Amino acid sequence: MKDVDKKAVGSRIKQVRIENGHTLKSFGELFGATKSNVRKWEIGFTLPNKRRLMLISEYGNITLHELLYGFDEDIQKIYELALKLNEKDKMILVKKIMESMINEEY
Repeated sequence: MKDVDKKAVGSRIKQVRIENGHTLKSFGELFGATKSNVRKWEIGFTLPNKRRLMLISEYGNITLHELLYGFDEDIQKIYELALKLNEKDKMILVKKIMESMINEEY
């Protein structure tokens, strides 16, 4: 995983929270976190755990990649094209991506 700018992620988390009309407390309650946790995320002191990051991205209707790294037009284009694939081709694509990721690690 690329280096993550915690402050930038925090800013995007805050944007998701505000766009959906939540206070720090009510937003935290959605993800089993305290108001203090949410504040620490938003200022970039800490990041939510992986499960919460995924849930926040889903709640904000953005990809996990966008939450972590910001908007990327190339990623968006790939995502939109992938949505148009049939199930068999989606599975082939996922398999190739996974193989690529495994090969990068070794």
